[in-house]
Amino acid sequence: MDSLLKGDTSGIAVAGTITLDIINEINKFPKKGTLSNVIETKYKIGGCVPGTAVELSTIDRDVYVVPIGKIGNDD
Repeated sequence: MDSLLKGDTSGIAVAGTITLDIINEINKFPKKGTLSNVIETKYKIGGCVPGTAVELSTIDRDVYVVPIGKIGNDD
């Protein structure tokens, strides 16, 4: 953000999919025709944009990385 305030517009834009991953931990893997109980639900950011942006930032922390995505209304 500091680079933008100084007028430097160079950097890398990463555009694509940004998702919310819903991870359900179960008590056991169910056998065919049976159910399993969900013990815990975790929410994590996913998709190609967050992963790529984080990796690019790891390679060079001085490079300005901008994630770009569109907000949808799907389930």
